[in-house]
Amino acid sequence: MTSQPTQHLILGPLDHLPPRHYTTSVVYIPLKPHVTYSAAFSVLQEGLRQTFLDLPWLNGKVVWQSPNSPGWRPGQLEVQYVPIVPEGPAPWQLKYRELETDMGHEELRELGFPTDAFADEDILWAPFEPDMNQGADVFVGQATFIPGGCIVCASIFHSVVDGMAEFTVFKLWADRCQGLASGEEGLVVGAESADRGILEKLWRDSHNESSPAETHDATTWGIIGLDHNAHKPTMRDEEQGNRISIENEMTEEELPHPQTQPELRSRVFYISGANLVQLKKECSRAGKLVSGNDAVCALLWRGLMRARFSFDGRGADSVEAKVEMTVDGRPYLSLPPSYLGNVVLISTARMSAKSLCSPSTTLAEVAEVLRNQADAINPSSALEAYSLARSLPRFDIWDTRSNPVDGRSVLITSLLTMPTATIGFGDNGVFANDGKAEGLRTLMGAFNKYFRICFVMPPKSYGGIEIIFNLFDEELDLLLEDHEFTRFAMQVN
Repeated sequence: MTSQPTQHLILGPLDHLPPRHYTTSVVYIPLKPHVTYSAAFSVLQEGLRQTFLDLPWLNGKVVWQSPNSPGWRPGQLEVQYVPIVPEGPAPWQLKYRELETDMGHEELRELGFPTDAFADEDILWAPFEPDMNQGADVFVGQATFIPGGCIVCASIFHSVVDGMAEFTVFKLWADRCQGLASGEEGLVVGAESADRGILEKLWRDSHNESSPAETHDATTWGIIGLDHNAHKPTMRDEEQGNRISIENEMTEEELPHPQTQPELRSRVFYISGANLVQLKKECSRAGKLVSGNDAVCALLWRGLMRARFSFDGRGADSVEAKVEMTVDGRPYLSLPPSYLGNVVLISTARMSAKSLCSPSTTLAEVAEVLRNQADAINPSSALEAYSLARSLPRFDIWDTRSNPVDGRSVLITSLLTMPTATIGFGDNGVFANDGKAEGLRTLMGAFNKYFRICFVMPPKSYGGIEIIFNLFDEELDLLLEDHEFTRFAMQVN
């Protein structure tokens, strides 16, 4: 048989904004009694094989593009892949493991599916941050079997997909598994969803020429997660042919310090449907129209920063607090919801820490600050943000982004718009509850070592939402004493 040639998928400007690590979804699926683990794994394998046929680049590696490539710039990534053969074996990237543990699916469910029940390396075989000199597999996954259930991990390298795109791939995999017995096709991903050039086409339809990076304003820089003041001089140096030292641009406050204290621990809290309604009502008292996401993020930002400032003892008098919130750019750029690339935009809000934490500042005022910043992202500004990203002389400029453990910032990633309740792997004679996930989590082990992060999880089928964040044990104690926070959010684990 003649071997197929290697294909190249060049990643676009916005694909370089996320950090170069894996983004991982973890679902907990119950098994039927007396089902063999191998039978369940075979279903997952065949469904994934069909998914790889739908999306051939899942079989590839993310690598540094050759400097000899047309249009190359420092930091440019591409996917190199060879499509799998239709009659060939299942993708090797999905591993099988039986975990030696007394903790079964039912016990995990009773505990609220804690993120630290198992170490990351127990339920996923690949490292969080791969060696880019060796290339990063686009997809890695693992089916881990425990008494009564299966923990399915699906990881896709973040430079290839954002959270919404990862959900689409996971949904496609689940539908292919479900279709093995039902014969139904399920989700269909159209050609426009996989077209990495669609953003460039949209830009060219509305722009005659590209503007130099330094001509864009601070708001546009912020939407792609970069500091206007820090990087404009860098752009001038680049245009003059001077070598840039990315590392030297970072301040001591921004650099991730070596971990000299215990690791952060991830916690899960729950906000009921009734409390969500009340929280949004309270955050709307200032007369500003705010979303439910604004209200949740306001509660999180203030509660977490209060706990952090109280714990470290340095006070909040002369410090600025910052929150970055990821925004799905698809609606603003006329892209289909199933577009399989990175369209993450950043909404950044700042307040003096003293004002943020003060009892005299209402939660409605905090939510209004977040809403004002979110309103800066619209179809026009989103397209200008892409224009700026494509004009950057180098793509490793995003390496300066960080939310370190001992800093004054936090990243909130909201997954509220993801319809995860539609994900089901089907019965197939092996999965209970029609193969629907009874728990959805993300791997937190690596985040706990280096970064402050918070996830607002998709709505639960029975109402309400879960939030996952990391903090020190002492900070948790302080957070649980915050009556404003605990009035709306209840600790799960």
